[in-house]
Amino acid sequence: MDYSQSIDKAKKIIETEIEYDNVFELKSLFPLHEWENLKKGHRVTLGRLFSAEVDEGKVNQVIKKASGKSNHNHYIKIKK
Repeated sequence: MDYSQSIDKAKKIIETEIEYDNVFELKSLFPLHEWENLKKGHRVTLGRLFSAEVDEGKVNQVIKKASGKSNHNHYIKIKK
């Protein structure tokens, strides 16, 4: 699996489709069938990598909001 390609895809969706002040999870950025077809280990790794990118400020205008059920991270798009 090409994680960098998936992260780039998520970033593009955030830039073009996510409204400001909107809370979202990484999995909500992908079509349901695409997300569910990923092996659980790939989803977990992708989530960790995306979370690290957010922590490092590499995802424009996105911060972590909280962890939800099942320890899924929630993110929010903010105006800077």
